Amino acid sequence: MHRRAMNDTKRTIQVRESLGQMKNPSPGQIKAGRHLAGLSQADVVDATGLSIRTIKRAEDEQGATISDAAIAAIVDTLEAAGVIFIAEGEMRDGGPGVRLRQNPKQL
Repeated sequence: MHRRAMNDTKRTIQVRESLGQMKNPSPGQIKAGRHLAGLSQADVVDATGLSIRTIKRAEDEQGATISDAAIAAIVDTLEAAGVIFIAEGEMRDGGPGVRLRQNPKQL
């Protein structure tokens, strides 16, 4: 990832933390969000500049290691496509999940 993109990603992580937004959704939430948005892994690669291997690791339920910067880039892409990540307990009697905004943007 380029230095500018890394700086932008660090800034995004800091803003997300200061707003109390979900920092690291689960691999299942990332995969479900991508599907809800109608994006392929290749679409996320194109939008983030990350490798296909990184996207696959982010969606791997086996606990693959992935950097906070890569997660932030993926989350930003999915949120731009209309995905909303829901933390556990954020909704009454609900676990973690994802949903789509009413008028999602097309990437």
